[in-house]
Amino acid sequence: GTSPMGRQGRVEVRLWQEVGGEIHLVVGDDGPGLPPNLSLETADSLGFQILRSLTDQLKGSLCLEEGLGCTFHLRFPPPEVP
Repeated sequence: GTSPMGRQGRVEVRLWQEVGGEIHLVVGDDGPGLPPNLSLETADSLGFQILRSLTDQLKGSLCLEEGLGCTFHLRFPPPEVP
């Protein structure tokens, strides 16, 4: 779609589960990226607080891949079925 600044952009969302294993959620864009000194652990924006909270609730791990834009990788174990 087109951003408020008139720039075309792309957002990619992928979700899959390894056979009998972890679930992967990948969300990325081709935007300007994030500041080079940004730390996922200490960033205090609401968005990063939500990402850290979701990762903790899912007992998962979160990493950031930088390049053209930025891509977040969230991995977590499948939910336990009672």
